[in-house]
Amino acid sequence: MQVLYRRPAQRLLWGDDTIVRLPGELARAGAQRPLILCGGSVGRHPRLIPRLADVLEALVGGISTEVRSHSPLSRVEVVVDALRRTRADSIVAVGGGSAFVTARAASILHGESRPLQSLATRYAADGTAISVRLDAPKLPIIAVPTTPTTAASKAGTAVTVPGSGARLTMFDPQTRARSILLDPEYLSSSPPTLTLQASLNAFVMAVEGLCSARSHLFSDAVLTHAIRQLADLLPTLAGETATPHRRMQAALVSILVGEGTDAAGGGLTAALSHTLGHQLGVHNGLADAALLPYVLEHVPPAPSALELVADALSCATDQVVDRVRELLAAAAAPVRLRDLGLRREGLEDLAREATQDFAYARGPDRPAPRTVVDILNAAW
Repeated sequence: MQVLYRRPAQRLLWGDDTIVRLPGELARAGAQRPLILCGGSVGRHPRLIPRLADVLEALVGGISTEVRSHSPLSRVEVVVDALRRTRADSIVAVGGGSAFVTARAASILHGESRPLQSLATRYAADGTAISVRLDAPKLPIIAVPTTPTTAASKAGTAVTVPGSGARLTMFDPQTRARSILLDPEYLSSSPPTLTLQASLNAFVMAVEGLCSARSHLFSDAVLTHAIRQLADLLPTLAGETATPHRRMQAALVSILVGEGTDAAGGGLTAALSHTLGHQLGVHNGLADAALLPYVLEHVPPAPSALELVADALSCATDQVVDRVRELLAAAAAPVRLRDLGLRREGLEDLAREATQDFAYARGPDRPAPRTVVDILNAAW
């Protein structure tokens, strides 16, 4: 077996008032006219965007508040129009995972100047993913997270299309954020519930990444450490105990998970939560939490992977699923899909759509659709 492990050129800055470093990071990227991209809640916040504008002074090319959960294609296209109208030479994305996914998708569509459907990953009859080469130059992106998201450090993109359960996925290393700025004021701006949901997503991704057949020494190291850290952090992120220090720690650990799963990939839980989150309009972290224990029961990890997860969770291998449930319960995570509003009649359609997801196609195992339906029934 041959292994390729990439360590992308990316700068990560964190600490008090880190946002003042933004002009220097833009200069490093050769940019001087950024479009500030965010969602409505960030745009309405009394300090976040005004603080950015103060720091950037005359550098701001424009502001777009078009980010929406799960990055719908229609909003991406509006952002592309804003990039062209303002003649922006870069994007400063502020928010959670959808802000960075939307920024990457807009940068791809802006650079390639082709319909996004023609740029998306295709799948061969055997499920093999075929990524389209995206060689046109892309606008540099600077990421300013407001939640502990794994998406800030990644180069993959997935947008949703209304009326379709499938997502359009793309991978372009040029769209990986040049710099990530973790500022306590920005991380403290999100409600604790959103911070917790994003951290649940990171925890589940770390567990599945550790169980991946594509994991290796480097990904195992960062994901094992991330699981240990998140096991301690998750119960503290749901309310007043979500202090700025804990939010910062969760954000740093989530970036570790993003790096580790870049190498190891995801699994069936990710494929299901991508599909379910989009359909129900819920955060992927909530769907992840409800699904992971059942996926581990129905599609057991390889013994060596199970040992790594057990070591990270400080339990025996035969106690991993119970320990995961215990941690999720301590974080007040949902335990049933029906608690998220899923109707039982649609489980077979959901399973079929999940098997078309990128995480399923590249997962360590591709269980039969019948097994996927069984998992959904058990989790319901």
